[in-house]
Amino acid sequence: MFMAQYGKTCLTLLATVLLIPNSFAAEPGKITVKADQPGITISPNLYGVFYEEISRAGDGGLYAEMIQNRSFEDTKKELLSVPLSEKPGAWELVKEDGANVIMALDDSKPLNEKNKHSLKVTITNPGKGAGVANIGFHHTDVGRDKRITEKYQLQNGIPVQKGKQYNLSVYVRSEADFKGPLIVGFKGKTGMLAEGKITGIGADWKKFEIALTAKDTDPETKFVITSESAGTFYLDMVSVFPKDTFKNRPNGLRADLAQMVADMNPKFVRYPGGCWVAGHTLPYAVRWKNTIGD
Repeated sequence: MFMAQYGKTCLTLLATVLLIPNSFAAEPGKITVKADQPGITISPNLYGVFYEEISRAGDGGLYAEMIQNRSFEDTKKELLSVPLSEKPGAWELVKEDGANVIMALDDSKPLNEKNKHSLKVTITNPGKGAGVANIGFHHTDVGRDKRITEKYQLQNGIPVQKGKQYNLSVYVRSEADFKGPLIVGFKGKTGMLAEGKITGIGADWKKFEIALTAKDTDPETKFVITSESAGTFYLDMVSVFPKDTFKNRPNGLRADLAQMVADMNPKFVRYPGGCWVAGHTLPYAVRWKNTIGD
């Protein structure tokens, strides 16, 4: 009974639509603007910006950090509802001229209670250079969409500019079999564009800081950490920032993007916005109070 009545109703509606005159269906819409009759005044304090950590708005965007997964915590299984490989995201091996090297996440000697994982790098044959490289923030979700990649030229690495200074800080320790040193810097299509050397590595965590100046411009470099010495060493908190940040603040924001936001003169910032507040799982939801201060 219900289906029969439903069918009759559908046929009636269809017939009604078909009988509508073409002139009525094609009649254009009309919008009337009465500029001399303003409506309710909108407070200027309602003009602001909406910030949400998606599509590289923060990491890889407004935040000036150039190294993705700098603390090797991004690929922990407990952070994800869908388990991922323990391979450190955004890091890859460097093997020059027959070198042999492996890497793995390690929690045997944490840097501190917040940074429980480090990267263990074991070189069995150094060749002319073995180690690891960071590829930056280029491989975002949108970058894997063919509709985007076929239309636009996407960045494929870490951009550096000739004459600009970039500040590296990194924690390193090693096993007794590793004598060092480590060579660090930006590697582009034509070779090393900026490099420095780390010596004095021992059994305990030690922080090293190096200022690197690019000798050429390249939008698609990788940040490499290599050695011509066999043995095992560990890395944590590998961080590289441009010297020139917004208002020259250490560990600050990208000068160009932050200035664009400042020029809009927003009265408020909506943060964290959207459903990002939920995190991947409830225990790892955003705790905004922990983002204030140092």
